[in-house]
Order: sequence, then structure tokens, then C-alpha cells
Amino acid sequence: MANISERVKKVLVDELNLNLSIEAIADDDLVYAPHIRLDSLGYLRLVHGLEREFGLEISAEEVGHILFEKVSDIASFVDERCSG
Repeated sequence: MANISERVKKVLVDELNLNLSIEAIADDDLVYAPHIRLDSLGYLRLVHGLEREFGLEISAEEVGHILFEKVSDIASFVDERCSG
């Protein structure tokens, strides 16, 4: 899952226009931490970026029920979706 985690971090950096390297984001960082600052618009951009990066389709209903607290939560979600 290390590769998934790195790709998720890249999506975060790209979609949220973060002025960070992916190495500056830890798997256990909270997505609402000051250096990531995931807000509601950023959340939608993140979902769109994950769909593009991983070839996922996340329904609008599903978007309303997914709760990401940490970067590792996003990677686990993607890993589960890609594996299942």
C-alpha cells in the first residue's frame, strides 16, 4: 500500500495546490491539519483527483458518506476499492 499512499499524497498536493512535497505529508497526518487544509471544496477536488488517478468511480451518494480523518484513511479507502 506504500505506492498507493504516495499516489494519494500526490493527488492531495496537486488537487489542493499545496506548496509541499509529498515527503512532507505523513500517513498519519490529519487531513484538516494546517499544512493540508482540506475543506469542503478541497474534498470534492480530492475525490475527483482520486477518481482520475486510480480509475475509480465514486458516486455522489458515496461522497456524502465517506469520512477521511487521516491521509492513511484515504489510502485505505483507495486500496479497498482497487482490490475489491
